[in-house]
Amino acid sequence: MKFLKRNLIILISIFLTIIGYITYTMLVDNGEAIDLEQSASQVLEDVERVKNQETAYTWLETKNMSDGYLETHLSDMTQRQRIPENVIQFLFGTILVDDPELFVQAFDTETISKDLFAIDNPDKLEVASDIMNRISRDSKLERVGIINTKGSVGQEVTVRIAISYSDGLEIKFPITMRLQRNSHGEDNSIYFISSSVWDLIKVIESK
Repeated sequence: MKFLKRNLIILISIFLTIIGYITYTMLVDNGEAIDLEQSASQVLEDVERVKNQETAYTWLETKNMSDGYLETHLSDMTQRQRIPENVIQFLFGTILVDDPELFVQAFDTETISKDLFAIDNPDKLEVASDIMNRISRDSKLERVGIINTKGSVGQEVTVRIAISYSDGLEIKFPITMRLQRNSHGEDNSIYFISSSVWDLIKVIESK
């Protein structure tokens, strides 16, 4: 009898522990915070680097010189986007610097095309700006945390994020992304978001 009672107590303890963990994960755990200011600064730095690189390529072409050494700059940027969490940082960095052209580059072509053309407005950058504004809720975005990353690294992964706003609203959302080749070849494959932005906005605006 004592043995059964002890086992029952152990089972109850395990059950409560599991329930507590699930409750913490679902309701409390907001993940490791992204440094949003640093993310925005990195986006601006990359933009400046690309601009300088384009100027350098033009100069090299006029001089018939090799452009191999410039690939180091592209390589740095590519390496960052091979890490799913860095794609999340890039995404929200573009929102903070309010750059719709860079924002859409975080998504795979098929996904962002469908999302943009879901709105009957010929100015797709205007649509992208509206999307960004609705995600930030008129600049109320305060914190983005990465809860976990699941999936096979190098293939499709899902990054679960927690977003907090200055008016107290908090939401959690899974963002799926796939590794795809970028314009610089197979060796420069990076992650692109394949989740629809409208699914994220639906969750945000349903609260």
